[in-house]
Amino acid sequence: MHDIVLAQSYAGAYSEDIVGSRLIASYTGKWKYRFGNITTEASVQRLARAQYAEVTIYGEMNIDTRAENFYLGSLQMENGTKYLGNVNYYDFSIFYYNLPARSGDTGESKEFTIGDESIVQLTQSQKKGVTYPAVYLYYKDITVGENSKLDINMPGNAVRLEYGNGSFTAKSGSYINLTSRQSSGSVVEYRSSNNSFYVAPDAELYVIGKSSTPLINLGSATSHRGNTFTLDNPKQYDLRNMGNNTAVGLGADTSASGYANTFEINESDIDLWKTGSKALGPSDFSYAAVESFTATGRHSGTTGRQTVVSSEPALQTGFKTTYYRRIAGMNTKPIVEFEPVTDADLTIKARVKIGEAPDNDGLDENGVVHYMDVYASENQASVDITDTHGIVHGDLKTDANGYVQYMDPIFNVGGQKMSGMATRGPWVQDGQSETTVYDVTPPTPAEVSLQEIEEGTYQIMGTADEVGATVLIEVDGESLKDAGGNLITTTVAEDGRWSIDLPTPLTTGKTVQILLNDNTGEITGLSDVPLTNNYMGNINPTASTEYHDAIFKAGPLLAVVEYSGSLTLLAPDSLSFGSDVRISPQDKRYQIESMDQELGVQDNRKHKSTWKLKAALVDELYNSSYDSTLSLVYSNNGSDTVLSHTGSLIYEHLSTDDEPLYINDLWYGDTKNGLFVEAKAGEARVGEYEAKIKWSLEDTPANE
Repeated sequence: MHDIVLAQSYAGAYSEDIVGSRLIASYTGKWKYRFGNITTEASVQRLARAQYAEVTIYGEMNIDTRAENFYLGSLQMENGTKYLGNVNYYDFSIFYYNLPARSGDTGESKEFTIGDESIVQLTQSQKKGVTYPAVYLYYKDITVGENSKLDINMPGNAVRLEYGNGSFTAKSGSYINLTSRQSSGSVVEYRSSNNSFYVAPDAELYVIGKSSTPLINLGSATSHRGNTFTLDNPKQYDLRNMGNNTAVGLGADTSASGYANTFEINESDIDLWKTGSKALGPSDFSYAAVESFTATGRHSGTTGRQTVVSSEPALQTGFKTTYYRRIAGMNTKPIVEFEPVTDADLTIKARVKIGEAPDNDGLDENGVVHYMDVYASENQASVDITDTHGIVHGDLKTDANGYVQYMDPIFNVGGQKMSGMATRGPWVQDGQSETTVYDVTPPTPAEVSLQEIEEGTYQIMGTADEVGATVLIEVDGESLKDAGGNLITTTVAEDGRWSIDLPTPLTTGKTVQILLNDNTGEITGLSDVPLTNNYMGNINPTASTEYHDAIFKAGPLLAVVEYSGSLTLLAPDSLSFGSDVRISPQDKRYQIESMDQELGVQDNRKHKSTWKLKAALVDELYNSSYDSTLSLVYSNNGSDTVLSHTGSLIYEHLSTDDEPLYINDLWYGDTKNGLFVEAKAGEARVGEYEAKIKWSLEDTPANE
């Protein structure tokens, strides 16, 4: 039967099966059944009764039945099978070997074999009981093929080895996740003798439940002997009892008769959680890459005969199965996971992840297993972290929850990367973990020369360290805007200076605050973004603010006071280098002969600050008759500056009185300072030369 969707209208106990022998099984051992690509609707009672018989399955099988999916003699799933099996009504197993197949029957192997590269999910949505495991009764061996995946989530035992000399084998590369929802029984239970549960190299095994008995019980009665449970170089495993009992129970002490039960782990990490510890907390003991470990017999109180032989001395002398509720081995390379780092953090914190494991709930109703991270325990791993300054902080040991941390003497640089690498015993992280430091720190506040601004001021100037930062003004706590409601801003120039023009003059009694906003943008991905971050970037707070290990200083606050003087430029409208100048055959400089007004500065302000006088050429010194241009040169203490359109410093001074200072009085004579026309040999032509000069006066804030 293949490629079909099945539905059934239930009509009593004798019309239960889609195919098969129903209640007469005498001749079914002569049959072979093969099913592929079948879906059953939830009304189907069973797909087949095939007692004694061989059943083969292939393709995609989605079998949801009221009772068992199958009665069987043996079962083989071909390679690449996808099987979803569920029982939705009765407290029955999913696969029922109700009669032991006989010699000569097609199902005489009594096997339950999952082929390679297959996916099998076995569940029970029924709520009537916890009696039966997924595969039940007269089977002999369960085998999970290479690179196959088996998830079992049952209300009772997930796996039960019912009869002697049986086995459960997980081949290389396979994945096994066994979960039970009961609180009183085991997830894996041995109910007879000489049974084995074997996990081959590179296979994964997870056994998870909440049980008042051992999670894996190798001997549920004193007669159960010679049973083994072996993890042989597993890729990863986790035996986790969320209840108040142990992960493994070795059963009755039969060591005197030579048939003791055995729990064995080879070539694997062994992490241990004591029965009194939190199963999802840090492990109590951790041993990496243990070569061999075997526990035999049962430990009862302080006088039992349980024997441990291990390449790890601490395990050999201290391990007893009754001590531990969880036994796990991640067998993976650790990974450093950084906690978010900002450029306001001196405390740097990271966590070492050593693997992932399924959570406590097993396969959910959608066929999904959810995973949880597993982190290093105390001193289980060490980390080397390189900060943004290239400094290495080495051999940082994990705490009980897998964290490492240290105090940096200086803040890291926002926007740059930090890196970390973890080591756990022989396991060394592949490559380095990186994290980018969040830039949360506003610019260093602007500097202004005054603590007060006189009323009527139309312009505010200052300096700042962060070139390109946006300068904003608040007046009485409100952002300064133009008539159209747009923010009035300026940008810090390359030389660190800035000035901002006001739309209306300031009046006495107002309070002005200068705020700098960088252009790093709005922060995303950080849980506690500081209030100083906006759509543009980070802005100075209006009041000094603590954030993490830093204090963000407020922008300077200025009071507007009554007018108390001015800084005035006194500049000539015209000046002349003479009307009867002789052309020299050699390089020649000519000084000013006359000015209609002296060039000076008067500072009668109450609070004086250094001012600067600058000169820039609007039009060059030009003779239109001969298309000839000469240079205007300013000489100051032996240093010459050719005037240009960009402006040149002429004089810088801090006035000590209210009288005007005439700069041209300091020119020529012995100082040889002043403004000159410079003509190279043969460069000057007969005729008139004219130029236009722009004089500018700047109030320079003091550097504090």
